[in-house]
Amino acid sequence: MENSISKNWYMLLFRGIIMILLAGLILMSPGDALLTYVLYIGLGYLFAGLLRIIQAFQAKGHVDAWGSIAMEGVFDIVLGFILIAHPGMTLAIIPFLIGFWGAIYGFSLIVSSFSEKENKGMKLLAGILTSIFALIIMFNPLLMGMTLVIWVGIMILVAGLFNVVIAFKIK
Repeated sequence: MENSISKNWYMLLFRGIIMILLAGLILMSPGDALLTYVLYIGLGYLFAGLLRIIQAFQAKGHVDAWGSIAMEGVFDIVLGFILIAHPGMTLAIIPFLIGFWGAIYGFSLIVSSFSEKENKGMKLLAGILTSIFALIIMFNPLLMGMTLVIWVGIMILVAGLFNVVIAFKIK
């Protein structure tokens, strides 16, 4: 395996260059990158909602709270459609939308932790922390938006530089 990696060192170099270029695009145009994130997040919510609904129906005879699991899935799907259908408008309200979703999810974790037999404390803690972070996101939109985009751009730049350095080291 190591031999095949060293034979194809140029693939790491190519990957690193692509990552550096992508980071440059993100850092030069964070607004466009944020719009792309909104679309990806919307698709993620659609997929997560669908999975949650499937889980709810699979748990229908085994779990008392299967209805709340299904409602969580429906909420995720609706949020996903909103994000995809109105990406420009969503940019302005995404911190509130994500924070609101997190608050509902955190609250549902807190409520369902009281009916659990196992991992009660862990679920309660996760619900409280999720709710707290959701409120922070809702009322401090700078934690979202451009700040997130810039940090992602920096992360991709560092990863790209790492790939370039490794490519030349194994050459």
